[in-house]
Amino acid sequence: MKDEKVKINMRVGQRLREVLEGRAAVEDIRVGTLTNRLLQEELGKVLAVGAEHCVVEGEDEYEQHREEIAKSRDQYYIFPSDAAVDDNMSTKEDNTVFPQISLYFTKEQHEVMNEIVLRRGAWKTVQNGHVKSYRYVIVGMLLNNPACRKLGAAGKWP
Repeated sequence: MKDEKVKINMRVGQRLREVLEGRAAVEDIRVGTLTNRLLQEELGKVLAVGAEHCVVEGEDEYEQHREEIAKSRDQYYIFPSDAAVDDNMSTKEDNTVFPQISLYFTKEQHEVMNEIVLRRGAWKTVQNGHVKSYRYVIVGMLLNNPACRKLGAAGKWP
C-alpha cells in the first residue's frame, strides 16, 4: 500500500507560472507534475537540514546567524525574502485567473512545512496556532530551485 499523501492546491503568480509552463513544455510533462518534482527536490534539502535551520533572507534569524550560515552552507536552507516571494506569488496582476496546481506531500514533509510556517509566522499564514497557508514556503522553495532561478528571486547566501 502506498504512503498516504497530503494534497495542497494553490495558484502561483504569472511570472513563476510562465517559467513552470515553459519548462514543462520542454520536458513534455504537465505543469503539476513538474512543480511536484521541483518541490520534492527542494524538500529533500529542507529535510536534510531540518526546519530549525531554515531561515528567511533578511529576517532577524538570518542576520543573527549570518557568519555561521556563511561557514556552514550545507547546514542551512535559505528561503527568499518575503518581498521576493510576494513578487512571484500574486495572481492578481492582470486579473488573469490561473488554474490551481495540485501538490502532493508525504506526512513527514507536511509536518516539516507546518513547522516552518509556524516558525516564520508570515502574514495570514497562521491563525489561532493553526497553519492556514503554505504559500510562502512553497513559492520560496520553487524560487530556490535551479529551474526557476532565472526569476532572480532565490534566497541569497551571506
